[in-house]
Amino acid sequence: MSPALHPLTHRQQQVLDFIRAGIASNGYAPSVREIGNHLGVSSTNAVNDHLKVLVRKGVLVRNSDHSPTSKGKARALRPVEAPRTREQEALAQLRAMAGWVREFPADRVADALDHLIVLMTQRYPETAR
Repeated sequence: MSPALHPLTHRQQQVLDFIRAGIASNGYAPSVREIGNHLGVSSTNAVNDHLKVLVRKGVLVRNSDHSPTSKGKARALRPVEAPRTREQEALAQLRAMAGWVREFPADRVADALDHLIVLMTQRYPETAR
């Protein structure tokens, strides 16, 4: 089931955002109880229902590892990131490569940028305009 075909409800988006934030700050997903506390829901069954729907919609996956080190089923969740388009990939690489432009002397920055544009249009010709 594609998330584009079945958009998330506001509550489902809240759950997904909280899981992403937990992973970003702690390195692992929050527990079912932590998700419930964040949402103001005391029922872990209600939280599990949200998680099941998010998995069914394809925006979360459950890791098969439910060992004690994964700290339970909720912590074995991870968001599914949408694949990048070629344009998004080109932009990400351009941003990464632009860092070396700062190392050029001021009078050579234009040359460095021209070189960078040539490299990118060679690698991604369909993005050249």
